[in-house]
Amino acid sequence: MKKHAFHLDWEFRKEAAEEWKDIILPHDAMLTETRDAGCENGANTGYFPGGKYRYRKKFQIPESRDAENVILEFEGVYCNSEVFINGEKAGGHRYGYTNFYIDITDFIYTDREKYNEILVKVDNSKEPNSRWYTGSGIYRPVHLFTGGKAYIHPNKVKITAENGDIAVETNYVSSNENISVHTEILYNNELVVISNTAESGVQQLKIPHANKWSAESPNLYHCRISLLEDGEILDSHETEFGIRSISVSAREGLRINGEEVKLRGACIHHDNGILGAATYEDAEKRRIKILKEAGFNAVRAGHNPLSKAILQACDRYGLYVIDETFDQWYIPKTKYDYASIFEEDWKMDTTAMVEKDYNHPSVIMYSIGNEVSETVNERGIELTEKQADKVRELDPTRPVTIGINLFLNGFAKLGMGIYSEEKIDKKEKKDKSPKKEKKNQASGSEFINNMMTAMGSFMNNFGRLPLVDKATRDAFAKVDVAGYNYGSGRYRMESRKHPDRVIAGSETFPGDLAKNWKMVKKFPYLIGDFMWTGFDYLGEAGLGASTYPGQENSNPKPYPWLLFGGGVIDITGYQTPQAAYNKVVWGLIDRPIIAVEPVHYYPAKPVESMWRHSDGLASWSWDDCEGKKATVEVYSAAPQVELFLNGKSMGSKKAGEANKYKAVFKNIPYEKGTLTAVSKDKKGKELSKSQLESAGSSLRLQVGAERSSLQANGQDLAYIDIAFTDDQGIVKVLENRTITVEVEGPGDLIGFGSANPYTEESFLDPFQMPYRGRAQAIVRTAVNPGTIKVYITAEGCEPAEVQIAVNESWTVHKRETVLVE
Repeated sequence: MKKHAFHLDWEFRKEAAEEWKDIILPHDAMLTETRDAGCENGANTGYFPGGKYRYRKKFQIPESRDAENVILEFEGVYCNSEVFINGEKAGGHRYGYTNFYIDITDFIYTDREKYNEILVKVDNSKEPNSRWYTGSGIYRPVHLFTGGKAYIHPNKVKITAENGDIAVETNYVSSNENISVHTEILYNNELVVISNTAESGVQQLKIPHANKWSAESPNLYHCRISLLEDGEILDSHETEFGIRSISVSAREGLRINGEEVKLRGACIHHDNGILGAATYEDAEKRRIKILKEAGFNAVRAGHNPLSKAILQACDRYGLYVIDETFDQWYIPKTKYDYASIFEEDWKMDTTAMVEKDYNHPSVIMYSIGNEVSETVNERGIELTEKQADKVRELDPTRPVTIGINLFLNGFAKLGMGIYSEEKIDKKEKKDKSPKKEKKNQASGSEFINNMMTAMGSFMNNFGRLPLVDKATRDAFAKVDVAGYNYGSGRYRMESRKHPDRVIAGSETFPGDLAKNWKMVKKFPYLIGDFMWTGFDYLGEAGLGASTYPGQENSNPKPYPWLLFGGGVIDITGYQTPQAAYNKVVWGLIDRPIIAVEPVHYYPAKPVESMWRHSDGLASWSWDDCEGKKATVEVYSAAPQVELFLNGKSMGSKKAGEANKYKAVFKNIPYEKGTLTAVSKDKKGKELSKSQLESAGSSLRLQVGAERSSLQANGQDLAYIDIAFTDDQGIVKVLENRTITVEVEGPGDLIGFGSANPYTEESFLDPFQMPYRGRAQAIVRTAVNPGTIKVYITAEGCEPAEVQIAVNESWTVHKRETVLVE
């Protein structure tokens, strides 16, 4: 079928509003809500409420035999959507994270000169329904497909490719028995192999000397399929795929193309920082590129199916993927979550994920759930097997896993922590009374977060108990890879307890990386480590943050906490020193990394979360902090490091693997100048060094756009990084004055903000305060070419300007639905 652009000329309103507003998809309606300290979603969504929303668009179907069948694809709508065409309900979908297709052929006007109208109703009003920021509305792309009487369904081509043996299964719709399928495989735009025209929907091809796909060598092939009748092409379909094999065993670990692979993993949520949940292709590609640059070679979905754009980016940049179906089964974690529809919809939504993922070589594993306490009882264990079998039925080429929190399963075995409507109702009543609520009222999501925060790294050791083994072993027996959430205490035991078990550290504390990675390297059955998290994210507000005086250190944290506050990469894509620490542990950096805890809070020390092992910054610019004492961390694989301040030694300390790759220097007197860290071998010989410089007295706005040209398609994005610096470009982390952004030309400011986890500012406003000297603006192109001019101003600084060329795009024209593929 032919794929058409379908993101322009939409209108949007909240259900209770009368006025429609012009928008371009994708669109996160939750960002348009006013944050409310008293909303039922609370800290889960960063105090954003949900709501009911309406989207509509007028469109025409071309007068052509290639438009006799019309299908709409929605990649993601949060949530409970209903789709109407010309006033008649054509379909809908309840889960907010799986894509779905609606055949609208019988609902469109036969008179092709008439405009059709689509109306999409979205209901995200029941709160809370998630443990994190969900977004609302049509937050992922929508596509229109048109085809003739005979057509290839856009989601029904499956390519199985191992060792050069290619099986192409083409599912098509036709009443004609004389249809044949013709397949071509290309590599770097050159024809590699062509099939003999056959009447079968499945074709076997062989590619000699195939270029295999892996994270290190992400080689992609292009498949072009034609549907023929008497030599005439009736329909065509094109897709990318990679050739690679996967195997897992306790003795040989994870092998990709026969070679052992250890997964340097990051868990990620689905939001795109200051864009909210809006899933732009450019945003997803950028996120994956940054994760790759930060040294990760794998991502785990947390805890719902990833977008198509993420998977495509992982295919092209080279990252392995564990895609995950659900965070809830039939036992809820919040009052209105997926558990209410799980029994009816899990097979459909599991199928949607697997069909979406099938042709993406980056996907090496499917996860059927995250921290589902059902796995402690007989019904849940049977359900584990049913789901795993369903996934294997849909795709027998990839292993199945599940992420089980060993600590929480142990408590669930004792009947503690499982969500209870009675407890929640009682809690809600007590919240409204002056009496202090008893702590034992927490259940579900709140219980999970409370206990994990309180127990910290002890959770890993708790997993050693026989009770925990009993609470997890039967469910783990039903999957191919056992995903341990915060269960590293069992890693060494399992070769004896469960000699055939393959393990992945599916969720771990970043501060445990050194000891975890040592075990990953040692034990073949332990195939990788996935830290929580790679990127910071919206919601679960403050749970992963370091807190300082004036910020309440409770759980859940109160308004105006907005972000999780952890993540080794912040929501703007800035890699903190903790990301560099990972690379030191992984052996990807051979120089020392310096991180300085915020000096201006001295003598107060941060209260650190288990999900953030350091709040150190790569900065020695702390204005007006002379005389205060600094805590300096140096990350190095060398046996020892020596720290110098303005040429004077501050002492030497052990580092390297024996000291978890970290040397901590306390009570360093702050004075402006140069802070230098020198890595040394055991004999004291210098190996390498790094330094931080203090900023000078000058102040300027340093502004840089990550792209200098875009396409006029209403989708391309320009990320503009803004920082307060001196004339040498050294960031002033304590500079705190309002930044204003104005955009002229064929583009719109669609996001502006910072990585501040504790703020009342809106990402939709054109003025923001920086966080630690930095902010970020995101500009989206319009559909006409020209030059975008972005003006950035702040009091006391020379204005800055960025110009971005917008080139004409053949894929989109204003008020037309045109072919994009």
